[in-house]
Amino acid sequence: MMVSLFYGTGSSMNELRNVKLSDIDSLGYQRKVVAVKGGKDRFTILTKHLLEPLRNYYKACRPSLYLFERQRSGQPMHERSIQDFIQKYIASIGLGGKDYSAHTLRHSFATHLLDAGTDIHTIKELLGHSSLATSLIYLYLQQSKRSAIVSPLDAVM
Repeated sequence: MMVSLFYGTGSSMNELRNVKLSDIDSLGYQRKVVAVKGGKDRFTILTKHLLEPLRNYYKACRPSLYLFERQRSGQPMHERSIQDFIQKYIASIGLGGKDYSAHTLRHSFATHLLDAGTDIHTIKELLGHSSLATSLIYLYLQQSKRSAIVSPLDAVM
C-alpha cells in the first residue's frame, strides 16, 4: 500500500507518513496533503485502482487516525520504518542493491506524468513545489520526448 501510494500520488516521505484517514477523498479520487511544506494545503490525485486495496488495508489494519500508524495507535509511522519497508520491498522484487528509495517513486510519478503529456505546471501543483524551477528537473529526466525529436533537416528531406 505504501509503495502504491508513493508512486500513485507522488507523495514525499513526510506527506505519506502524515496521511490521515480524513485526507482520503474516495469520491473525488484525490488525497489532501495538509501543510507539510510551505504552509499551504493542496490536493493530489488518487488513482481509482487504489481504492479497493485501500479499503482492504483499512479493514485489515484498522488505523485510528493516520493511514500508516506505529504500534501505538494514533501516531504516524516513523520515517525510518517506512524507509526500511520500502528497501525490503525493493529487494523482494529483485531491485536490491540499486539506489532506489521512496523518493525514487516520487520522481517516477512526475517523470511518467510528463511522459504521458501532463504539463509541467500541473506536475508542479501535484508535487506541491512552490517554484517551477524545482519541477523543471523532470524535463531533464524525460526520455520519450528526446527520443521522438525529429531534426528540422529530417522534416524537410
